[in-house]
Amino acid sequence: MQEVWSDYYENETFTQLKTEEMPPHSIEFYNCQFNGCHFERMDFSNYTFDRCVFKDSNLALANFTNAKLMNVNFNECKVEGVRFDLCDAFILEVYFDKCLMRNCSFSDLNMKKCKFENSHILECDFYKTKLVEASFMGSVLSRTVFAECELTKANFEDATDFIIDPSINRLKKAIFSSNELAGLLRHLDLVIK
Repeated sequence: MQEVWSDYYENETFTQLKTEEMPPHSIEFYNCQFNGCHFERMDFSNYTFDRCVFKDSNLALANFTNAKLMNVNFNECKVEGVRFDLCDAFILEVYFDKCLMRNCSFSDLNMKKCKFENSHILECDFYKTKLVEASFMGSVLSRTVFAECELTKANFEDATDFIIDPSINRLKKAIFSSNELAGLLRHLDLVIK
């Protein structure tokens, strides 16, 4: 447990921190790692995370309003009910690997080259999201909404359970596994054998 908090941390590792142990003011973290932390309902408003890693942490219902997330990796994290669309959109760069993501919003964001790989992305909202060259490789996308998205060169290789309507999303040169192409036709209510 941190006794006194500074305004800036660099090259630090924080292990098993809890929401109630965090300070009531925003902090800037550079090249820091958060391992096994319990940040349920944590208010990260106006925090800055630059080149940071969250590993095996719970961020359910965390508030990132106006937070700066620059090159932030979430590995094996639980990320539920998070409104990434409220982050500082001008510098948002996030990567997810092996995460459980549920009811998160990424609407109206520019998420070029962001990665959402090997994750369970359930009931998330990508509305008018720019996902050029983004990667969803190996992810399960159950009941996740893609509407009016820019998915040019996005990679959905080995992704499953997605529904993407090509008539309302831009898919030029997007990559899909041949055995999962039915996800591009599900909105038509066809029977595919």
